[in-house]
Amino acid sequence: MRFFKYVVKFLVVIGALDLGVIGVANYDVLGNLFGGMGAPMMTYGMAPRIVFVIIGIAGLLSLICLLKHCCCCNDGNKKDKGQGGGCCR
Repeated sequence: MRFFKYVVKFLVVIGALDLGVIGVANYDVLGNLFGGMGAPMMTYGMAPRIVFVIIGIAGLLSLICLLKHCCCCNDGNKKDKGQGGGCCR
């Protein structure tokens, strides 16, 4: 079950980073990587691109937490070492 959680988190991070790249550079990495289904890239307005960038930043932060195993269980925060609460659950 733990492996499944990491796979799901990894897929969410990949999706969020792809949306971030769409927001910043208007380039769909996953769409171009897997064929793109022949559809041209849509031009988005400013509001959706801002949302995409925010989602991309969240994905980047999630990736850092995923690579560290836990974003709140470092030595600087000794109150939560996996015994409840925080992202250590």
